[in-house]
Amino acid sequence: MQNLICIAKSEGSDISTLSHFSLFRAVSAMSAPLASIRTIISVAKERQALKNLPVERLDDIGYSTQDVETEANRGVWDVPSHWKR
Repeated sequence: MQNLICIAKSEGSDISTLSHFSLFRAVSAMSAPLASIRTIISVAKERQALKNLPVERLDDIGYSTQDVETEANRGVWDVPSHWKR
């Protein structure tokens, strides 16, 4: 950060603009991992909710208890590729 401030001073740039830009880049870099964490939590909650459904509800949606066990035992990273964007 010090190097950026020195460059900004030598070029006559507005330091506050530069620091806001740096902050924006830092937040943008963090948003992808945060989205991944949100996806992992969401997948875990959905699979737990599916596992807790009564057999009658599973019949309504066309799942067997074996289907639910298979889905519940999948890793949270094991999701469709379009979810990983």
